[in-house]
Amino acid sequence: NDNDSRITRATSTVSLRNNYERVQGAVSLFYNWGRHKINDGYRGDSAPLDYLFVSQDRQLGASVYQTFSLFANNRITLGGDYQAVGGEAANHYTNNELQPIADKYIYNAAAYITLQQGISRWLMIDAALRYDYNSDVGGVWVPQGGVSISLPRNIQLKGVISKGFRFPTIREMYMFPSQNPELQPEQIINYELSFSQRLRSVRYGLNIFYIDGRNLIQMLMVDGRPRNVNTGAIENFGVEADVMWQVGRCWQVASNYSYLNMAHPVVAAPKHKLFFALRFQHKRWNITTDVQHVAGADAEDLLNKRFERIQLIQR
Repeated sequence: NDNDSRITRATSTVSLRNNYERVQGAVSLFYNWGRHKINDGYRGDSAPLDYLFVSQDRQLGASVYQTFSLFANNRITLGGDYQAVGGEAANHYTNNELQPIADKYIYNAAAYITLQQGISRWLMIDAALRYDYNSDVGGVWVPQGGVSISLPRNIQLKGVISKGFRFPTIREMYMFPSQNPELQPEQIINYELSFSQRLRSVRYGLNIFYIDGRNLIQMLMVDGRPRNVNTGAIENFGVEADVMWQVGRCWQVASNYSYLNMAHPVVAAPKHKLFFALRFQHKRWNITTDVQHVAGADAEDLLNKRFERIQLIQR
């Protein structure tokens, strides 16, 4: 009962772009805000709540980049981002008392450079370097490199080595019982090789990847209470395969399969996933049906294993 809310949000953006023969770029600014007044309600056998959850948040930022083509088959991009996000939240009681929950703002800034260079008609290389800084957590370097090879018979080979990361959010660090202000950013290194080929009406591909990461953020029970924690290492090896067959002008068949081997199990991540779709398209008619099979995602068993590992880490 009485589960209702009043939410007001607004957003605004402005951008300026330039586009010349060898130079392109843009500057973008954005700002959005929101105000919330929420009654979580109560069950029929309980008393009505004597407070409302109230909050207001703001997010503003800027993004700028400029791309240069210095010579044939070359692209260099320089850019930067800035973002400030935060707000205040509290429980507002009927006696007009406020119980603060959070009052926090976090600032993120980044600078990056990317390079794309065609060596020949069949070879392309990519490289990038980015530095991200978070006012509460610190800085992270993010490199990336890749190569793409185009072979006869519409064969394409790609190889990529890249780093990924995610800073913890305000909610994860400072809000609700699971908050943990000591969280560190999630970080992974991804190694990937792929093969693809198109043969008339058939396109197929195979992708092999290996992920080595640390500080994965999850909410677990610690000492009988929920808490966001960095759960340590993540190490995944996997294979993905897909095929698409255009049968005549109207029919299309598509299927893909993925296999994931996890050295450190992740909740709800399936070991096997198989997908099949059939599509019919003719003039204004578009009919699609699909089926998906998932196996090897025992959430309860994985949660128990993860909890045991967290307890060992804490000891």
